[in-house]
Amino acid sequence: MVMQEMNWIKILDDESDNRELTELELEEMRSLNLELGETIKFRESIWRQKSRMTWLKDRDSNTAFFHRAVKIKAKRKFVHGMKTGNSWYSEPKELKKKMFNFFRDHFSYPSKKWKMDMVLKFNRLKEVEALKLEVPFCMEEIKEAVWSCDENKAPARAAVLINGTVTNEFKIYIGLRQGDPLSPFLFILVTKVLHLMMDKAEEIGIIEGIKDVIPGQSVTHLQFENDTILFLRADEEVVRNTKYILGCFEIFSGLSINFCKSRIVGFGIEEEFMYRMAAVCKCKIGELLFNCLRVPLEANLRKISSWNGIVERV
Repeated sequence: MVMQEMNWIKILDDESDNRELTELELEEMRSLNLELGETIKFRESIWRQKSRMTWLKDRDSNTAFFHRAVKIKAKRKFVHGMKTGNSWYSEPKELKKKMFNFFRDHFSYPSKKWKMDMVLKFNRLKEVEALKLEVPFCMEEIKEAVWSCDENKAPARAAVLINGTVTNEFKIYIGLRQGDPLSPFLFILVTKVLHLMMDKAEEIGIIEGIKDVIPGQSVTHLQFENDTILFLRADEEVVRNTKYILGCFEIFSGLSINFCKSRIVGFGIEEEFMYRMAAVCKCKIGELLFNCLRVPLEANLRKISSWNGIVERV
């Protein structure tokens, strides 16, 4: 039954590439997709139960079940329609065209000249090092760069996969594709700006980090890959200024900071202040999952209850 529905959907999809489908055929295609989804969902529940029983009995990995799960996931991603402006498009040929146009326009966004009036202390290359950047690439370097790319990657070209069918390719004018060797270097260059912005902000006194962790120095942040930890004095103005700096960084860089996944952690800070700062930063209050001498690092040492763990062991 499932194979018959899938075959008939494929026939209608192929026909839509050659001619406009009738209203009756479109309605039939929508009905088949709904029936197929319900059938697959029902079979999925059966396979899941069988998978549990088989694993308990034979202690195997039940590879067939997981292959089916992957296929079911692909069916869930089926796009039934797309709304552009006030119009809704569901006819397969038209839907494919709209998807193609959307992504082509998205990656051909006209370049803008951004101006940032900030005096940041960027490290500068020496004249000899700068001249080396202008030296033409040799054939060996080009060959090594191209051959080191993934065989499935096509530089500066892309296509859209929509319901199992691929659109025509289009040229990418902005951004980098996943897996591009330039991606980590570009990210480092951008996050370097955030590092310098934080240093400049502390220099002019609008934020304040933790002092004398390293003698004579102040620590405001640590960066590792795409994670950043900020160390700030527990002051509302400092927190608000930091949030403003992060907002400016988002505008200048084009990157988005996921505040919903961010956490604010306090050390010896009143609970009311933590809730207020969490509301300012639009994030949640977190906890450090390790102790020092059986006392949580974020505990308020002025409270008797913070020492209960040690007292009980004496």
